[in-house]
Amino acid sequence: MTKLEIAQKYFNYKRQDRVTWVNSFEGALNKTVVEIPARSGSTRIKDKNIREVCGKPLLAYTILLAKQLKGVDRVIVNTDSLEYAAIAKEYGAEVPFLRPPELSTNTVSSAMATFYLKRHLMDEAYPLKKIVTMFPTSPFRNKRTIEHLIEKLDIFPFVCGGFYTDTAIDSILVRNGDGNVYPPKLRLGEDEPRTFFKRTGMMSGFNIIPGKGNKNYVHVINSPIELIDIDREEDLVDMQAIIENNAYDFECSI
Repeated sequence: MTKLEIAQKYFNYKRQDRVTWVNSFEGALNKTVVEIPARSGSTRIKDKNIREVCGKPLLAYTILLAKQLKGVDRVIVNTDSLEYAAIAKEYGAEVPFLRPPELSTNTVSSAMATFYLKRHLMDEAYPLKKIVTMFPTSPFRNKRTIEHLIEKLDIFPFVCGGFYTDTAIDSILVRNGDGNVYPPKLRLGEDEPRTFFKRTGMMSGFNIIPGKGNKNYVHVINSPIELIDIDREEDLVDMQAIIENNAYDFECSI
């Protein structure tokens, strides 16, 4: 399916539909959901989301932290795999659906998968206020920091973590020559000495209630450990060494 066909099939909720849904909802919108995207078709490392590190599948580290976050009502793994779903449930996450194959390829934006989850929750009449996405491939997160960022969603419509970069936006639209188009980096305020910003999989969150303004909140990640993205076998080796040597404090039991 083309991207247009996918959009027409799965995403007939437009922004105005969301506004209408929010305004017509009976009762308070007050729930926070953590979404953990985990598709099965990784290319560089086969099944990397369930590769074992220190006796646990990679996916489990994000689930276990998310389950201990203050103020989180549901932890949902967004996957296309029955095997991944079984592992997610074993560690305490929900898997209310399997993502359609059309939304599980490496050419489809992860934002589409998140939107599919939003549609599911809207159809369920769930009183969703905040949806927080945390990727298993960014396993090093501090519990207190994530809780702080979730609280920021009471003030800002969008919150995320990432790092500064001097690279211009147009130079990162195509990565590694694979022909895929990737989201541009977020731009910070004009008074910032370095004005470009690259998101990581650590955390990004939306407040779905309209009218919260246009400014976003960016948490700058300075820790080299928190910037680790599991993309190569070497990254798994580094993760194992860090955990075995207690070199990172999650501030919760993982």
